[in-house]
Formats: sequence, C-alpha cells, structure tokens
Amino acid sequence: MFAIGAIPANLLWFRMAHLVRAKGLEFPIWNFGFFTGLSNFSRVLRAESDPERKVSYRLLLGGFFFSFAWCLFWFVGFVMAGR
Repeated sequence: MFAIGAIPANLLWFRMAHLVRAKGLEFPIWNFGFFTGLSNFSRVLRAESDPERKVSYRLLLGGFFFSFAWCLFWFVGFVMAGR
C-alpha cells in the first residue's frame, strides 16, 4: 500500500523539479532540500501569469501532497503495527 503513493509522489516530485529548474531556481533532489524545493515551486506557482498553467501547477502540488500524505499514513500504520 505504501508503494501506491510512493511511486506517484516521486514522479510528481521530479516533474516539479524540472519546472523549477527550468525557471532557474534551485531544487535539491535529496531529502535535505525538501522545504527549499517546495518553497521554490510555490514561488514559480505564484509568479505564473497563465491561469491554465497555474491551475495545472496547483493540481501537481495537490497531487504531490496527497501522495505524500498517503505514504505517511501507511508508514505510520506499518510502524504502529510492528511489522
């Protein structure tokens, strides 16, 4: 169940990284840069003037957060179950 969220989360993360780097901003790929990457993606989202592209960026961010929450939910479930 964990992998059902982990695979889309990683794919969305790499897509977000591509968009941010195309704008010339930093997007560290490893976990220590998680908050830097999200803040730079939010900066790209706010700076976007095309409404259709802005909606697709919001859906991308929402999908990432949903996948991440799914993984976190199942990870906590596995830890609490003692497996």
